Amino acid sequence: HIVVRDAILALAVKSANNVAVVVAETLAGSEAKFANKMTQKARVLGMKNTVFKNASGWFHKDHKTTAYDMALLLKSIQAKYPRYYPYLGYKAFNYRGAQYRTRVTLLGTYPGVDGGKTGYVARAGYCLAVSAAQPSGRLVAVVLGEPSKTKRIRDVAKLLDVGFKKIRFS
Repeated sequence: HIVVRDAILALAVKSANNVAVVVAETLAGSEAKFANKMTQKARVLGMKNTVFKNASGWFHKDHKTTAYDMALLLKSIQAKYPRYYPYLGYKAFNYRGAQYRTRVTLLGTYPGVDGGKTGYVARAGYCLAVSAAQPSGRLVAVVLGEPSKTKRIRDVAKLLDVGFKKIRFS
């Protein structure tokens, strides 16, 4: 058994695919049904180019998304589910005596980054979506298909640098 808070932390911090399957089966009866519900919710959020085929984002030939849709998802979590957004800002959590650390290394190292999510699938490469707030405003930056963990971090930081320098927030 796993309590809901620990399941959320496992998903947000560690991308625990086994926990994603347990949550999917518990909430929808099967992972396939849950993935279908995820796709339906994606449409409601405006994610027109996303199709989920499993609960974890693990490779499936028909699973697809775009950087724009992932940015919409992150913005939607902030706006529509603000009580859950802070889970994406945890640097680590402890479970049954073990500590699990996030791969979103921009948390605590890039000014204003307060949440994000990584992903990796061989076919899609290294992916990262983060949100950062600075006095001038808030930005979401997403990269997909990077060749390494280091490059995904570097490229998101560059996007944030350019965005905070050039965008005039209202």
